[in-house]
Amino acid sequence: MYLKSIRLVNFRNYQRLDFAPSYGLNVLFGKNGQGKSNLLEAIYVTAATKSPRTARDQEMIRRGEACAFLEAVLDREERGDIEISLAVARDKSKDVKINANKGRCIDLIGEINAVCFIPEDLKMIKGGPGERRIVLNREISQISRVHCHHLQQYNRILRNRNILIKRKGAFSEETDVWGEQLVTLGSRIIKRRKQYLEEISILAAERHRLLTERDDRFRITYVNRVLERVGKDEELSETDISLAYGDLIRQEAKREDIYKTTLVGPHRDDVRIFLGNRDVHIYGSQGEQRTAVLAFKLAAMDMVKRKVREWPVLLLDDVLSELDDQRKEYLIREISKEGIQTFITTAEEKFIPFIASTTAAIYRVEEGNIFNVA
Repeated sequence: MYLKSIRLVNFRNYQRLDFAPSYGLNVLFGKNGQGKSNLLEAIYVTAATKSPRTARDQEMIRRGEACAFLEAVLDREERGDIEISLAVARDKSKDVKINANKGRCIDLIGEINAVCFIPEDLKMIKGGPGERRIVLNREISQISRVHCHHLQQYNRILRNRNILIKRKGAFSEETDVWGEQLVTLGSRIIKRRKQYLEEISILAAERHRLLTERDDRFRITYVNRVLERVGKDEELSETDISLAYGDLIRQEAKREDIYKTTLVGPHRDDVRIFLGNRDVHIYGSQGEQRTAVLAFKLAAMDMVKRKVREWPVLLLDDVLSELDDQRKEYLIREISKEGIQTFITTAEEKFIPFIASTTAAIYRVEEGNIFNVA
């Protein structure tokens, strides 16, 4: 798939932009604060309806304006052109249109597949479990709109159950009813996360080996109390997970009554990355942490190709600044492969020689304007 064009109106520092990128590698360079990251964010928003940088939609609207408008035209191999438009206002929910037909945000998931690496993604290592769950959910949703729908339903039920626990305690019949619904949806989320992480762990290990030119026994571990109860290595059905989940939530009723919140479920999950027996979150150097996240992101790109049968649009924000020459060369070689449309930003022109030997399109970004350099 390829992004043919994108139009921005009052998005971040872009008053108006009409941009038709190359189908291959697009290099965006310029000083900090000129709009490079904002363009990558806009492309991602057209794919996911949410920013990878902020939870507050209002922050994407140009200062002093009431709303922002994004429009993208995508070329899909089997479906032809798809036109997507998204309006973000300060005082109401987003308006979404797909091929001029009004839709919901969830309808947009999967129309454009985009995988991004931004500085904020290092929170996957340096942040807490909640930030790792956000990254995980973002990547699974790229290939499963159903997963996104289940998450929305699960979070709604979780909020209602927590309200009931606060009002009536963990032993009321109403709390039990909401708990049963939580178990049903939560089991589906757990099973899908387990399957995804098992598959992407293998792909990321290979990406990590190629990035570092050594085998550090890279692996991703899924931390989930329900799976710890039944055994992670088994081929588990949704029923197996559901039974263990139900037992655990009943077992925790006394503690939930004390803490007035739901203590069991995928909203408590974590993801850990290891090099051998070393937990990268605790013992990894900054370079090892950055390389681990990059390997995960490249593997997420591989997962989209495997499941959707098209390469996603790849968005790499300031990825070169802390990589050694060997890893820069591997990365540029990989993303220059035919079929992968990539947008990569840098504030330093010295990195352009690593890219200049390719057929890259090079753009200078300055004060919300984009100029074609080569």
